[in-house]
Amino acid sequence: MTQWFSRLPSHGRHRTAAVGLGLLLLAGGVQAQSTTGTPAGRAATPPPPTTRVSPVVDTLHGEAIADPYRWLEAQDAPEVLRWIADQSAYAERVLGPETQQRGDLRERLRSLLDVPSWSPPRRAGDWEYFTLR
Repeated sequence: MTQWFSRLPSHGRHRTAAVGLGLLLLAGGVQAQSTTGTPAGRAATPPPPTTRVSPVVDTLHGEAIADPYRWLEAQDAPEVLRWIADQSAYAERVLGPETQQRGDLRERLRSLLDVPSWSPPRRAGDWEYFTLR
């Protein structure tokens, strides 16, 4: 497998781009389209499971900010666990069987993302603060 991902930065906003690119590759990348709009040689992809939308709006500094998927933040809630299981089953159906390349890519992305990171210290009054992830 080509080691294209070894050149990707492992910090900041670039990490999100690396994950997005990795997910695109896990899904099979860009494929040739047939005249019917489905990838050449493949059946149409089934629609993903539905996701509930809840009208939650917070007002911060006078600005209304909608967060329709806030209910997904309760990661231990039975509804969220069912949603995760449904999404995982859908991904497996769409992506197909595991391949060596997908396993290699998953491990590389994990090594890039599962690293501690912290911000440089910054002073605020008599205190210094930093962010640890």
